Amino acid sequence: MNFQPLTDFLDSLPREVGTPGLSCMVSFRHEPVYEHHTGYKDAAGTLPPDRDTLYNIYSVTKLFTCSAVLQLMERGNFLLYDPIWKYLPEFRHMKYRDEKGEVCELMGDITIENLMTMTSGLNYDLENPLLLAMKEKTQGRCPTRETICALSEQVLDFRPGTRWQYSFSHDVLGALIEAVSGMTLGEYMQKNIFEPLGMKDTGFMRTPEKEARMAAQYHYNFNTNRAEQVPLDNQFKLGTEYESGGAGLISSLRELMIFAEGLGSGKVIRPQTLALMQTNRLTPEMMARDFTWTQHTGYGFGLGGAVMVDCVRGSSLGHTGELTWHGAAGSNIWVDPAGEVSIAYTQQVIYGNMPYYLPRLRNLVYFCLDQKD
Repeated sequence: MNFQPLTDFLDSLPREVGTPGLSCMVSFRHEPVYEHHTGYKDAAGTLPPDRDTLYNIYSVTKLFTCSAVLQLMERGNFLLYDPIWKYLPEFRHMKYRDEKGEVCELMGDITIENLMTMTSGLNYDLENPLLLAMKEKTQGRCPTRETICALSEQVLDFRPGTRWQYSFSHDVLGALIEAVSGMTLGEYMQKNIFEPLGMKDTGFMRTPEKEARMAAQYHYNFNTNRAEQVPLDNQFKLGTEYESGGAGLISSLRELMIFAEGLGSGKVIRPQTLALMQTNRLTPEMMARDFTWTQHTGYGFGLGGAVMVDCVRGSSLGHTGELTWHGAAGSNIWVDPAGEVSIAYTQQVIYGNMPYYLPRLRNLVYFCLDQKD
């Protein structure tokens, strides 16, 4: 193995896409084979990132949440085709907006699978009046389950199962986990994912100690092609008591790799269950019309993340069934059981140039694994 091409690429990203600092780890056949850090984690440009630097991982959280849901399914708590209203009764009588824009009574149900695949009809409107009213009602606390149940009053954007749309679906799954387990989402993950894997830094709370270890956060300005520093706030944390199953976790490069390896090796869910997670659930129509993000060319969508279905179309050197998802600030994991490859990548630039670096990074890992020193 010769990882110099990958190192050269990572070192180019501060120049090419304005990423101030970033880190990457690779595991092959369940052994660490590569780790690299470049740039700086602080705005002053004096401290390099390391494996324990902390980040808002945003939507990488979705893979943790779906893993937790699948653990509960394994233990007989529900089936994926169960209606969500069986566990969150407020979602029993829903309405949706049809293709003509008319509001209709929903004759079917939102299923747990609809939520995991983001085909539920929900949206990701952070200014939803129902959420704003909950903030006011709870004086900014927004307890997770109570806040999510408020969303049951909204009209769905479409009939569940007919479209793919990025949404609060995984936040609703967080409320499902709370309802079924009797624990908060954070408590459940701590007991069933973080502690068993030895993850000590991952969680929903940004304590002063954690904040001191976090990388500076930036927002990419495509007009100036520069990353501009912004506060460390996570806009998806709706209140002080809100734990977002879709975008709320803080973690590190080291612990993202621990999770990716745990997922790929059967330590989080059984291999047969992971196979369910790796299976594309979108129709060709949904993929052509809705799931069109450039960085996911060649991918479908499984239970919580993108799944490689067409390596040729995706220009991928990996394998069919590779599972991946990224966060809004650019952190990402890849889990490829067929190739026995896991990749973890961290940075903190919101809405940076992911279509450029994510597929290239993925391909360079596979290329370097085949190179001789």
